[in-house]
Amino acid sequence: IKLWWTFCKEHNIDWFQPSISLVLSFLSSQFRKIASYGTLNSYRSALSLITNNNIGSDEKIRRFFKGVSVLKPSKPKYALTWDPS
Repeated sequence: IKLWWTFCKEHNIDWFQPSISLVLSFLSSQFRKIASYGTLNSYRSALSLITNNNIGSDEKIRRFFKGVSVLKPSKPKYALTWDPS
């Protein structure tokens, strides 16, 4: 939430009623800073709570997250799996 507040302050916008394009701009800036899909999804969820708006249901946001998942697929938690036999 602090990152969102800082972003809004820098761009002189109301952080409780952002447009979808501003939310995408924020998420894109965080993506460029090596944020993972899960981190970006947490930001989206927090913004939905703050703005009383279901940001995740917007088509542009969904397309953004689909692109993020293609560009930065999730890595497996473990590199190797132990074979007990």
